[in-house]
Amino acid sequence: MANKKPRNQLHKYMRFAGAGIQIGVIIFLFFKIGEWLDVKYHKTNELYTNILTLVGVFLSIYMIVKEALKLGKDE
Repeated sequence: MANKKPRNQLHKYMRFAGAGIQIGVIIFLFFKIGEWLDVKYHKTNELYTNILTLVGVFLSIYMIVKEALKLGKDE
């Protein structure tokens, strides 16, 4: 039983191990979609790129906060 707690603690930290990569990928994908839309609709002020990059940032923050709250409830 004493061995169970450190392993469980390690599991909790491992949930966030890929968080940086996850945040980066989400923001990058939204940025690229915004760039594509700007080229497709000939927007020179990068409107879609800026909006979708912000959406990607907020979405990744939401996902991390949601996971942290879920982790807090599991304790």
